[in-house]
Amino acid sequence: MVAGKLNADTSFEEHHQADKAVAELIAEQPGFISRETGIGTNGEWFVIVHWASLKDAENAGGVFMKSSQGQKSMKLRDPNSILFKHYTVSN
Repeated sequence: MVAGKLNADTSFEEHHQADKAVAELIAEQPGFISRETGIGTNGEWFVIVHWASLKDAENAGGVFMKSSQGQKSMKLRDPNSILFKHYTVSN
């Protein structure tokens, strides 16, 4: 799970285009199951990605951070507001 706020000068359209590119990149990563994203009226956003394993999630995070899609996406976000969390499901 990743959440945060967009920069004050980031438009919804800029965020949407960058998020689409990130979604395509992430969907190609091993262990990917599904991804959902949302944005609030106040510039807050979230992304929830389901992975086959924690290792798959961590590997995809590394791919994201090194990719041009990830770098562009991160420039649109307030770096002080970003929250990264990993959760596992217990049955």
